[in-house]
Amino acid sequence: MRQQLLGGLIFLGASAALQAQQAPQLSLLGRYESGIFAESAAEISAFDPASARLFIVNGAKNQVDLLDLTNPALPLLIDSIELGGNPNSVAVYAGVVAIAVEDPIKTNPGSVVFTDVFGTVLNSVAVGALPDMLTFTPNGQYVLVANEGEPNADYSIDPEGSVSIIDLTLGVSLASVATVDFTALTSADLDASTRVYGPGASIAQDFEPEYIAVSDNSKFAYVTLQENNALAAIDIENAALLGVRGLGFKDHSLPGQGLDASDRDDIINIANWPVFGMPLPDAIAFVRGTSGQGYLLTANEGDARDYETFAEESRIKDLTLDPLVFPNRSDLRNDDSIGRLTVTTTLGNADGNNEYEGLYVLGTRSFSVYDAFGNLVWDSGEDLEQITAAAYPADFNATNDENGSFDNRSDNKGPEPEGITVGQLSGRQYAFIGLERIGGVMVYDVTDPTQPEFVQYINTRDFAGDAEAGTAGDLGPEGLAFINPSESPTGEALLVVAYEVSGSVAIFRFGTSCGTPQNLEVAFPAAGTVAFNWDDVDGAFGYRLRLQRAGSPSSKVLASAISQRTVSGFIPGETYSWSVRAACAEDTSAYAALASFTLPVLREELVDANAALQVQPNPVADRLYLSGSVPATGTAELFATDGRRVAGPVQASVLQQGWDLSDLPAGAYLLRVQSEGSVQTLPVLRQ
Repeated sequence: MRQQLLGGLIFLGASAALQAQQAPQLSLLGRYESGIFAESAAEISAFDPASARLFIVNGAKNQVDLLDLTNPALPLLIDSIELGGNPNSVAVYAGVVAIAVEDPIKTNPGSVVFTDVFGTVLNSVAVGALPDMLTFTPNGQYVLVANEGEPNADYSIDPEGSVSIIDLTLGVSLASVATVDFTALTSADLDASTRVYGPGASIAQDFEPEYIAVSDNSKFAYVTLQENNALAAIDIENAALLGVRGLGFKDHSLPGQGLDASDRDDIINIANWPVFGMPLPDAIAFVRGTSGQGYLLTANEGDARDYETFAEESRIKDLTLDPLVFPNRSDLRNDDSIGRLTVTTTLGNADGNNEYEGLYVLGTRSFSVYDAFGNLVWDSGEDLEQITAAAYPADFNATNDENGSFDNRSDNKGPEPEGITVGQLSGRQYAFIGLERIGGVMVYDVTDPTQPEFVQYINTRDFAGDAEAGTAGDLGPEGLAFINPSESPTGEALLVVAYEVSGSVAIFRFGTSCGTPQNLEVAFPAAGTVAFNWDDVDGAFGYRLRLQRAGSPSSKVLASAISQRTVSGFIPGETYSWSVRAACAEDTSAYAALASFTLPVLREELVDANAALQVQPNPVADRLYLSGSVPATGTAELFATDGRRVAGPVQASVLQQGWDLSDLPAGAYLLRVQSEGSVQTLPVLRQ
């Protein structure tokens, strides 16, 4: 134990060193570089184990490149397949390669071309307009194609979106095609969160299938309708649409659901704001839980429609906000608040006047878990931004084609999770999520899909390099493909990631390598935040720190593989405990106790009736008012007695006009008002 004096308060620290087995980790094994920058020279990949060939969609040259992966540490370009159109996706099963090819006029029907692993064409079948993604079913009997059906530039032609089901039962040469469309749907079949908003578009025209996941028994397909914020389920054998489910909205004003909303404030500021997020997922993956139930994992990228005659995006500062809903609207419109945050203009103005009563951003900066009926089971909240902020504080929310771009994407989708895939190793399931903007791959243990656990964040981008010159490493991960050990040329699990901006392909080894964390130190402040750091970790990564409030069944697993992390939302007087384990421990519940601590109630934080700041009246009704010497630059947060932050932060000055708490239940709360050099906590009773 040690004592540290900070700001006149005593902070207690603890250190621990543990030896344990580590969870599988990604480490870079090899890389192929096309040398083509920002032209989508590497998008989607598929691997054939028998030939050890990797097929890469090269959008820059309208071809599929073949890499020899016999030695994954040194992938070699050996051939290319040209198809007379723009390939969008590729998949491989038992030596048969399926390639989705867009027609030169994208609103015309596309095709799926079948080749062998040497590029010899075996057959070609017609499918819907703009085939965007395709996949074999696990049993190899079908190929499913998401036909996006995007409109042309001026929206004068808008083909219907659909899903083609190619039956290979009689072999590739006798392949037959069935089409699942959305023409039978009416508005009564859709919930309020399913977006149908294209100018003059029917439901079938407006739906744009993006990505497909297939159940492990090859019976059902689940299709993301990205722009529509919805998910479709399909009976594959009968080529029948089972239903469409809207994916709802994420409330970014709730604790743990924050976002960094400004690219002009020059700081990392992941906070709660009065906006809603639309998941608008791109990639989707299927996993089977330990209970036998199927689950769907989605990468909630967000995507807007932007055409010559129709565009849906606007910055908040360019909208008129309803003063009854946004009493602090003048503050919200500032560039260093949420004024520059990009939202859709197609939602939030239900009464049709010129004032917006709701704000909806595109994408939720997270990945989600849904059950097979489309019910939300789990969401990563603000974790992706928190983890990247801790790992790369000088390059947080950077864009993907330029270094030195700190905070560039905070106003628009943040890290932008786009690709997702799953893989199994040693009886456990893992999800791999690619972050399109800052780059890198997140790894989560999803053995229990209802409670994913963060394992690792790895980014092979070089922030000191020149992106355009090709010295900045891997930029803009697009497609991810997992190779099982039984099919791997090395006998190890591999992850292949194609990067569309750098035009490179990275091959990662996924395995265990255990080490001992040294000098693990945790600082326990008297109130407000708790920070930890570890240095000199032998083996580089693999240790998790867990924080749990006494008497609470829930806990927070903090990130591994980063040097430091700050956790906020503590309440004075509550008792918390730290525990730590190596991420590769077989027993995921095997956390070794590290330390426990109580955050004392600071005498100077308690405010009596004669203090400068007062809550009036108290108990409060629907609005909380603060009187006295309210700090002009201070912030206010409201906490429940169990330690949860339930509202805020907001500028303290807002409380002079009243803070709307009508959504909060009756009960006791703590109002924490903080400004430079001053922290005060006031009891609040909500009647």
